[in-house]
Amino acid sequence: MELKSISLSDAGKVRTENQDSLLVDDAKGLYAVADGMGGGKGGALASKWICEDLEGAETLGAIRAALEKADRRIKEFAAREGFKMMGSTVAFAAGSRFSGVADRLAVGWMGDSRVYKLSNGRLYALTSDHTIGNELSKAYPDAADLARRNNPLAHVLTHSIGTGDGFALSETATYVRHGDKLLLCSDGVHDLIQDGELAGLLGKPDAVEAIAECVRERGAHDNFSMIVIEVSLEPKH
Repeated sequence: MELKSISLSDAGKVRTENQDSLLVDDAKGLYAVADGMGGGKGGALASKWICEDLEGAETLGAIRAALEKADRRIKEFAAREGFKMMGSTVAFAAGSRFSGVADRLAVGWMGDSRVYKLSNGRLYALTSDHTIGNELSKAYPDAADLARRNNPLAHVLTHSIGTGDGFALSETATYVRHGDKLLLCSDGVHDLIQDGELAGLLGKPDAVEAIAECVRERGAHDNFSMIVIEVSLEPKH
């Protein structure tokens, strides 16, 4: 499996600081988007530390250990500095050297940063946001849309790195075909672009710029970050 990526991280049009961080390593096949939260420098530090701790990971177990390390590091720093809120979401994708299978990617997340796969023109959401809205949808499946729309806390996170009492990483795996694309993005992207639109934008040759232009046209009220990864499974000669 060969993975090639293009990435972008932008403060947007409203925020003065970009608290998002990216990890992009085509050689290793390891990618992550982290969306920091917290006053002052807290959010920016949290997302930065997550990506720094992930850099040295060589196995899937090491990725989990790195995220747990970042979780402890952020909590200890926040307690020491007296921060009421400091944390970050994270979404990662890891190639075959981590999954152990030539055409399979490992995916993990905490919070509402997302991973999508575009395959044969169809968009698949590989992650499910850790939010109160999603929890309500699971509890009341017959009224899922109503529960999300009418609850002002629907977008509040239920899990993230550095917050809460525990560590609750969700993981999955996905098989890929030659020509598939992966999109890792923060909520500054998916809050403004619906999945149906994302499918069309991600299918373009200049997908990153196309998505970024759409976000900016719609106000870019938050930091927005993304990594677009192209999958090649053709044998090398």
